[in-house]
Amino acid sequence: MSENWNTYLSYIDNQPASFLRVLEPWKNGENERFVYLYRLRVTLNEPNEDGLTCEQEAAVLYDLEDSIHDSLGSHFMFVGRMEALWRVLQ
Repeated sequence: MSENWNTYLSYIDNQPASFLRVLEPWKNGENERFVYLYRLRVTLNEPNEDGLTCEQEAAVLYDLEDSIHDSLGSHFMFVGRMEALWRVLQ
């Protein structure tokens, strides 16, 4: 997995949004075998005042994220996450 990640803050429908994405998932062409996309939507139970992940819930969500990606094996690659409007998309 790439070590080159960045987070961007923006707005969607006048609400704060956070984007985490890998900056070079296909840098050397080694990942061109990935042809399928999956998306997971999670509704936040306790968003902060901006509708984004609170610190306590983030730890649980990141563990869940790791567990899902580990179970998918080598056929999928995590390339980013979006948090906005009280939900997380991966």
